Amino acid sequence: MKRYIFTALIVLVLGTGIGLAQAQKKVEAGRLQKAKVEITEPLKLMNVILKGEYKFVHDEDKMAKGEACTYVYDSAGKLVVSFHCEPVQREKANQFKILVTSKANILEIEEFQFSGSTEGHRVPRAE
Repeated sequence: MKRYIFTALIVLVLGTGIGLAQAQKKVEAGRLQKAKVEITEPLKLMNVILKGEYKFVHDEDKMAKGEACTYVYDSAGKLVVSFHCEPVQREKANQFKILVTSKANILEIEEFQFSGSTEGHRVPRAE
């Protein structure tokens, strides 16, 4: 009987340990990337013109679900724009990068990439 209880306790402890390890992997997999950016010239992002200080946030969990995964907040913490980006493989970035193009006499953000990341985040095309 003691052997049965001891074996059951070992299985319970191992099962709990494996469950905690899997839960930790899910937390690590659900990464948030954030960057504060000072935009000195007007830049168009989706239907918004950005100029000033902004926080770019990317949520991997939401991206995996097909939801809006990119959020841009102004210096007061107000949400300015959100959208579902398109991931693009890039060389590792040493700093936060913004790729822009000139459209109709205004610079428009096409893609951004967080420091230390090898993935760019392409802005979807407005239709």
